[in-house]
Amino acid sequence: LASNPYDVAWDGRDGWYVSDAAANAVLHVDRAGRIRTVAVVASMGPFGGRPVQGVPTGLARAADGTLYVALFGGAPAAGGPAVVVALRPEQGRGQARPVAAARGMAPIGVATTPQGLAVLDYGGGPADQGRGRILLVAGSADAGQVLAAGMDRPVGMARLPDGRYVVAETDRSRLRVLTPEKARTSGPETTSQNRTVRAVGS
Repeated sequence: LASNPYDVAWDGRDGWYVSDAAANAVLHVDRAGRIRTVAVVASMGPFGGRPVQGVPTGLARAADGTLYVALFGGAPAAGGPAVVVALRPEQGRGQARPVAAARGMAPIGVATTPQGLAVLDYGGGPADQGRGRILLVAGSADAGQVLAAGMDRPVGMARLPDGRYVVAETDRSRLRVLTPEKARTSGPETTSQNRTVRAVGS
């Protein structure tokens, strides 16, 4: 790809979905290398986000074939929320129609869980530190429960089978393995146990 591929997710069959942050598009690439456009998100405005470019970043495919796409919206993250949208690209071969699935300050990663959607929120503008967090979101109207906080400009996330999360913090050149505590019914945030894995060569 000659643009800005950010994340990739297996389609469950014979190809992969790719988020193209520069083209504001989600693409599909098959094993033969053929590329087709699944969706274009020129603005987050129609989904309740701030009226700026979508900038698709993190991807996650659910077991039912729904593809979740984090729309980062660029930086600085100001002027309203950004969104995560859901697509059903397997319904026909044309472009899929996105619908809002979650909201945050600047979603940059996403993962499906049995309890809902885990959203990695970048947390602010380029000068902000320690504002990244993971939210557990039950729907587009849910403000989300904070599973982990205090991350410095996180840019990627993977959920492990045991429920822990691996988060990449780009400015610190490290991976963090986070174990969310059990959900609390009161209070705005939860904390997490974590350990750091330094990047090779850092």
